[in-house]
Amino acid sequence: MRGYSLAVPGGWSALDLRSPQFQNLANTFGMGAQLGPLNDFLASPEGEALGVIYVTDLMGAMFGGLPTALNVSVIDAPGVTPDSLLTWLQGMIEANSQMLGDVQIEDMNTATINNMPGVRGAATGDLSSVGMAAKVFAKVAAIIANDKIYVLTLVTQDTNRAAKEPVFDQIIGTFRPE
Repeated sequence: MRGYSLAVPGGWSALDLRSPQFQNLANTFGMGAQLGPLNDFLASPEGEALGVIYVTDLMGAMFGGLPTALNVSVIDAPGVTPDSLLTWLQGMIEANSQMLGDVQIEDMNTATINNMPGVRGAATGDLSSVGMAAKVFAKVAAIIANDKIYVLTLVTQDTNRAAKEPVFDQIIGTFRPE
């Protein structure tokens, strides 16, 4: 279930968690035990909403940093409005705050994104409470179309914010439901 398009800059790699290649790679690196719970999640209604994942900055991640990543999720949502979407997104962040670390929403508002109604936001997070000595910067663009919510989430290590935020904005500018 794709139903959307976006342009990703060169140097980003697609990561398909459902692919046999990913499953084999995980087994090769001794992560086979984690595949069961991952595959169970991917088969759940929440996991079925998980769409494309792209990553970059993998070399930095190999030396203790975090990769830059984007994810798209598509969620059935007949009747959703920008205001109800804003409330839902804020609630999701609060409900998942233990998993996400110490999250500070810098900005989250209803918006018109590529001529469609939705919500745009930016947040920072401190992952030390979840065992990672890192801080992150994230942007989200959630578009309402076709009785669905198309959620694009982009995240990078906070030290990369100045370089990545304009790239994030370019990607958001190409994101649209089909």
